Formats: sequence, C-alpha cells, structure tokens
Amino acid sequence: MTYAEFQERWEARAKAELANYAAMPVAELLARIEARELGDYYMIWPALAERATLAEAGWILFRMLESDLDYYHRYHCAAALLRLAGIEDAREEPAHYSAEEVHDVAGNLRRLRHLIAERIGGEGED
Repeated sequence: MTYAEFQERWEARAKAELANYAAMPVAELLARIEARELGDYYMIWPALAERATLAEAGWILFRMLESDLDYYHRYHCAAALLRLAGIEDAREEPAHYSAEEVHDVAGNLRRLRHLIAERIGGEGED
C-alpha cells in the first residue's frame, strides 16, 4: 500500500467515524469518552465540540486532559475543550495542554482549570 492509499483509507474511515459520532446524542458521546471508548480516528472530539456546551462537557474533557490518555487523544481533547471554551487565541494551541516534553502542561492546565471554573463553576473552584 502506498502512502497515498493509506491516507485515502484513513480519511474515508475517519469521515465514517465522524458521521457515526455526529448521529449520537451528546450524552452518549460523553459516556463513551468517560469509558475511554474513543474510536480509532480521533473523531469523537470534534463531534463533541460541534454540539456540546462547555457546561456539559468542560470538566469531563478537563479530566481527560489530566489523564494518562495518549498524546494524540489529549491533543484532540484539548482542541475540543478550547473550542467549547471559546479560546481561539493562536497562542493557545492544543499542544500546550498535551505535549509535556515541549510545554509547561501542568501550568497551562492550572490556568485552564481556573478559566473553566470562572465560566461554569464546579470542579476547579478553590
């Protein structure tokens, strides 16, 4: 298989996975995330970000960022959470919350925790 064929298959399967997740209720997506039933193509994250609110998903996504999920899932989770939080500053990239070797992830997560707590209350309140 050539790389082009691999890429074509990946994109087709990811598109199908996204369509499957897009048909699910937000509550089911959140339950799957909490159960770590995340699919193979990282599409659960944009499917959730498209329809959930920060209040519905914020703390669940934050817990996933703090978890031992692999880098790619934490990256896409961070992208979804930033989108839900309305953070579109180019300086706030998903890698800032997932790439520990390069960024101060712990410090960035502390700041994000406070921001989420300010917006929706809950877990981050001191």
